[in-house]
Amino acid sequence: MAITKKLKIISLAVVLGSLCCFSFWIGPGLGIIVLICIGLSFAIWSAVTRLSKKWKIAIYVVWVGILGFLFLNPISLWVIAGSIRINIMESTLCKPSVYTPVGETLALYCQSYPLLQPFFEPASEYERLLNHAWLPEELNNAVPRKGRGSFSHDFAGIEMGGGFHHFGYQLQLDTDASSSATNVWQLYMYSEMPPKRHLKTFHLDAGQQITPDELLSNLVSRYDACIQGKAYSRYDKEDAWKGKIGILVRFNRIAEARVVCKEMREAMPDESWPTLTVALIMAEEESFERAEQMMLQWVEKHYAYRWLAHFYQLSGKPDKADETMRHRAPSGERYNRQWYSPYENDRFDIERLLQRPVSRRLPEE
Repeated sequence: MAITKKLKIISLAVVLGSLCCFSFWIGPGLGIIVLICIGLSFAIWSAVTRLSKKWKIAIYVVWVGILGFLFLNPISLWVIAGSIRINIMESTLCKPSVYTPVGETLALYCQSYPLLQPFFEPASEYERLLNHAWLPEELNNAVPRKGRGSFSHDFAGIEMGGGFHHFGYQLQLDTDASSSATNVWQLYMYSEMPPKRHLKTFHLDAGQQITPDELLSNLVSRYDACIQGKAYSRYDKEDAWKGKIGILVRFNRIAEARVVCKEMREAMPDESWPTLTVALIMAEEESFERAEQMMLQWVEKHYAYRWLAHFYQLSGKPDKADETMRHRAPSGERYNRQWYSPYENDRFDIERLLQRPVSRRLPEE
């Protein structure tokens, strides 16, 4: 009997210890909550030992209900599942097979900054340039298409996550260790929980760079692979097409970018963005009337008059845009007069694609 009791105590200690370790691995906050709940459970168990069986059952049922509500409600489960997913991704980012190619790639981009900078001005458009197409396949395979970031001549950052938790890589030039012939770069893994973790030191020849033509070829190939490959979400294909168009525009390949816009519309005829973009290009290359007719046919099929108003506004005809929103758009859209252009996040690219400025809003009342 004594041995059995000891085994029960040891088993309980192992279970509770494992639960605490797992909780702290998910997050310190959850770990502390679990410790408090375990302490309260023992306190309740000790307090009810002298009560009748009926009262014991009632108190235990209430306490289990409270614990169930605390840990098994949808919000808690969502937080716990998200934390587990983030911890798994962070553990993956700390693998040498993942961070080594990332560090080498980022260092090459930083050293190529003087060659690439003219293609990515203004600076405000350049800050969040990096996406999955710029990053090594090892990272994209480990954390599918989650990275975004920026780089300069002496620093690069890749951020993942969102909401209340961000994590990723930071690469910094070690000026003290560098020389005229060799640049020394330090790669760190950062998270919401400091401090940063040093991963690796990279030594690159100071003259090692990637040319704009090489970079453009690599990015176009990556976007083509995304267009033809598996989609991780309903937006992946559209984002890949937009990425390809955007990078061609950035490198002043306007004619090629316009051709890709038309290919995108052929591949995605029901989507609004390529239809509107091709209509604007058609108005420039052929005639406004023909472009307007194409937009009218698409809008009547999809009953999306807001996009027709966008077309008029971006074509320099705000009166027609205003009339469309007043008299043709569904009532739910008529009062939303201060909507932004669908190109608000990439207005710089669309202006270069059309070779002219674009208007952003409908005129005020």
